[in-house]
Amino acid sequence: MNKKASYWASEKFLAEVLSRLPSYIFWKDRDCTYLGCNKTYSDSVGLPSPREIIGKTDYDLPWSKEESDAYRADDQEVMRMNRPKINFEEAQTTAEGKKITLLTSKVPLTDDNGEVIGILGIYNDITELKSAQNLLIEAKDKADIANKAKSEFIANMSHDLRTPMTGVLGMIEILRDTIKKAANLIKPNSTLSLDDYRSTFETLLIQIEEYASIAKTSSVTLINFFNEILEVLQLETTRSLPKPAIFNLPNLIQKNVDLFLSMATHKKITLSYRIAESVPIYVESIYSYLDRCLSNLIGNGLKFTEKGYVKILVTLEDEKKTYKAGDFTTIVIRVMDSGIGIPNDKFDTIFENFSRLTSSYDGIYPGTGLGLYTVKRYVEAMGGEIKVNSEIGKGSCFTLRLSLKAARPSDETSMKRQPLFPQPAQPAVVTNLTTSEKPGVANQASSVLVVEDNIPAAMVVRSMLNSLHWPTDLAKTGAQAVQMASQTDYDFILMDVGLPDFSGIEATKQIRSLNSPRSQVPIIALTGHGNDPQRRQEALDSGMQEVLTKPATLPDLENIVKRFAHTKDEIPSAESKYEKLATREDTSLAIINWDGCVQKCIGNVDFTKELLALFAHDLKASQETLAKHYTNRDEVALRAELHRVRGGISYLALPQLENALQIFHNAVKANPQGLESLDKQYKAVEQAMQAFWEEWDKRTR
Repeated sequence: MNKKASYWASEKFLAEVLSRLPSYIFWKDRDCTYLGCNKTYSDSVGLPSPREIIGKTDYDLPWSKEESDAYRADDQEVMRMNRPKINFEEAQTTAEGKKITLLTSKVPLTDDNGEVIGILGIYNDITELKSAQNLLIEAKDKADIANKAKSEFIANMSHDLRTPMTGVLGMIEILRDTIKKAANLIKPNSTLSLDDYRSTFETLLIQIEEYASIAKTSSVTLINFFNEILEVLQLETTRSLPKPAIFNLPNLIQKNVDLFLSMATHKKITLSYRIAESVPIYVESIYSYLDRCLSNLIGNGLKFTEKGYVKILVTLEDEKKTYKAGDFTTIVIRVMDSGIGIPNDKFDTIFENFSRLTSSYDGIYPGTGLGLYTVKRYVEAMGGEIKVNSEIGKGSCFTLRLSLKAARPSDETSMKRQPLFPQPAQPAVVTNLTTSEKPGVANQASSVLVVEDNIPAAMVVRSMLNSLHWPTDLAKTGAQAVQMASQTDYDFILMDVGLPDFSGIEATKQIRSLNSPRSQVPIIALTGHGNDPQRRQEALDSGMQEVLTKPATLPDLENIVKRFAHTKDEIPSAESKYEKLATREDTSLAIINWDGCVQKCIGNVDFTKELLALFAHDLKASQETLAKHYTNRDEVALRAELHRVRGGISYLALPQLENALQIFHNAVKANPQGLESLDKQYKAVEQAMQAFWEEWDKRTR
């Protein structure tokens, strides 16, 4: 062998190769004691050369005992199983105390006889790769959240834009109809007197003014939505900020409080503010941005608060700090409310664009989901920060910290401070509601119930129905709808799906569960998602007969009237249309009326006992049959079995079981069926059966 070939085969060459490898390599004996390593590894543990590691264990190296325990356990497992452990992640503390992540592989070392004599390990530092991977995962999660938020934004807008559009289109249609009526009045063959003309035209003018007002309100709502969207687009595309200006800070606060005073009064919420004496009157900043922030936060506070207060508190972060005109000082603005609160896990996401706590089609709080996003962008543009603290059911506090420059106006007389403790808005009682507008009050002469929390939309539908000569009642919540439907015989109900307390779907289920013929009133859904097959099916499954897509038109309502309404003379009485039902599940009814049973069995006591015993046995089989048909939703078979078992009871006197079976049988036959009501009444049948067997067992002991 020549000299060169001898070098290639030498241990010196092998040591040189190991020292050149960028990976960390080591080998240990059967007792997990180091026998060697490469230079990269010895450098990482702070040893001057690879030879220094011979005879050491992991416990002699700079990592923690927990890490050493983990390494030793892996080594022993690989040697015991004589099986490699490839590409697994583990943590390590370097000689400098830095925490890193390793990608490690370990293989067993064997002698000529195949006996395990040690272990060889190799790993690489993947800390930076892991960090990049985590950043990618975080970016993906954010992208998923953003995509979901945008999808919800589109769904919300399809609902929130349809509602005011209903007001605009509906009013236009009604105005056209009113104009036609006016045109008919002035035809040459009209026989109306001058006074009649005057009276009729005055009525028409009042109606036109009312309809135009509703159309204007709806149009303003649409414009506000569009303005919010355009505002965000401007924030995203504008590169230069507006120039700071000097303005009166207390006046800006007062202006925004005045803006929302009527809303607070209507909701009976106390709206007030307080400005500390130390806060400068005049400051220099971006007026429009701060104005928009205050408007949005106060408006949100009132929107998400049903009772209590919304307060604005303005202080200095350092009350003892002195300043003069031109100095920057940190002003803290807190907007506090006693509203519904925000979950802890939503504190960050509420400031993302398109983010909302609830979907508008769930019927609680409309909006674009852009408000707090724009607030955060405005605050950051002014060099400040915004944070939120909140507790579910107890309210929220949004805190703005802004570094504003104290300023002096050109007009010294305007330095006079506004009152520091202005009188809060006093809650006022809403008056002048018509009978049909008062919550929970049903007009006994009306035949249609319109359930809609948006007043313009409700008035449009009501006006259309009035033009069809159908007086209406209005309900603004699901609870009101259920209450009014239980008290009044309506011909049909127009049910908005999104309501403030619970959905129209839930309200329908509750109406269907009423133990009364009123539970079968036709219910028609009004929704902006009528073209969505899943939402349409959900409405029909709840017990609704039809689904109308907003905005409802006059032809839509004419069709509904033709299909579901009756004149008063045509409405069948409850007695003729339904079997007479118990209005409640009366558990005071006797389980076995013994005297009644004996009487039906012609006074023969022994025959009565025999018949009851046969019935008890048959009822066991019937229970299984009923359970099977009910689980399979086999209505035909279920009705047949109910008819059969009720036929058996007719020869006995079992009031409680007979009553439960009768109510359940009528619910099964009803069209449509309320699934929740069926479940409740089926359970009542099972309970009545169990009560019968227990009573029968007592009598036969």
